[in-house]
Amino acid sequence: EFTVKFLPLECDQDLDRTLHLCMPPIYETQPLSVHLTGEAERPICHFELNAIKDENGKHLLEFECLGVKSSCTRKFYVVNPTNLGYQYFWRPLSSELKENAAKCYFKCYKAKSYVYAGKKSEIRFNFEPKAKTDRRVDEYWEFSVPDWKIKHVFHFVGHVLEPKIFFNNARADFGPLLLDGKGKEVILLKNFDNIPYNFTFS
Repeated sequence: EFTVKFLPLECDQDLDRTLHLCMPPIYETQPLSVHLTGEAERPICHFELNAIKDENGKHLLEFECLGVKSSCTRKFYVVNPTNLGYQYFWRPLSSELKENAAKCYFKCYKAKSYVYAGKKSEIRFNFEPKAKTDRRVDEYWEFSVPDWKIKHVFHFVGHVLEPKIFFNNARADFGPLLLDGKGKEVILLKNFDNIPYNFTFS
């Protein structure tokens, strides 16, 4: 029993081979020959990103924002391993979002771009919750390369987190005071997040 492995290094190579079996003295004068051929395919595009797959097998990218007046940006790359450059597009799949891009919670910095042969192009998406955004937002976006008739759907999930800001005391008790007297009570406002916040009292 013999095992032959096919490990092509390039797609445009001549991949036909002939395997000769030499077993003296049995096949010394007329060795056995087996013709081998293989086919190598190069992907049209490849994504450099850390993402898992959702229950439908789509790339799932998650974003986290602290409150509704913050934003979160994620970037990744599309790689073109072919010898031809091509144009690519991003668009939301929801018909409502197609007609009114302002309603999108996710924004693509370059919804239409070009990637050169053998190069990669940066892709950036921004998630910015609106005033009445739910704790979780889901949108589906399609990546397409018309020249190669390629379409790939991405699942973007945005999470709106409550800021971890707390008072060390829920009440201020000044105790008994005389008329025109003054009392002082210290309450601490603690921030357990890794970013600063502005605040006012009104």
